Amino acid sequence: MLPHPRGNNNDNSGVFVRFRDPRLPDPAPDPIDPTNNAAFVAVHTGFEIQIDEEARGDKRFGEPDGSFFARTGAIYKIKSLGTGQGQQDYKNNQNLAAEQWNSYEIEVNNQDYIVRLNGQEATRFRRGATDTVRGKPPSVDSNSGFIGLQTHTGNVAFANVRIKT
Repeated sequence: MLPHPRGNNNDNSGVFVRFRDPRLPDPAPDPIDPTNNAAFVAVHTGFEIQIDEEARGDKRFGEPDGSFFARTGAIYKIKSLGTGQGQQDYKNNQNLAAEQWNSYEIEVNNQDYIVRLNGQEATRFRRGATDTVRGKPPSVDSNSGFIGLQTHTGNVAFANVRIKT
């Protein structure tokens, strides 16, 4: 649920999938991020399913607001549209209302990611072979496969979180 999906200080959150164990050292630290912060292991080694109706750009990198890859339902920062490896087929056209519960279904199978928002497919993504750090399946990296809920800005609420193998 997004209490404040639009406007100043809007709700911005996400669900991280298939990241490495945050208790272990970060194998891919980014010098722009705080050091020795276990939360950034998810950022550096997993994929974030975005929750942000205004699609706020990352000001550190001069990104404008409104890009598809920063909007609810997208795999955050996968900037290439399409159906090939490393691209996402983003098609979410829903506008989420304030104070309404929504459902997210995130399916990760081998290298394929499907995100459904309120029962409608929002995006489909296949991890690219050149992405050697993020989203490794546990069969490739036994320390991978973690799931996390992000708290970024605002007050996004989560309920009825379920994991199915």
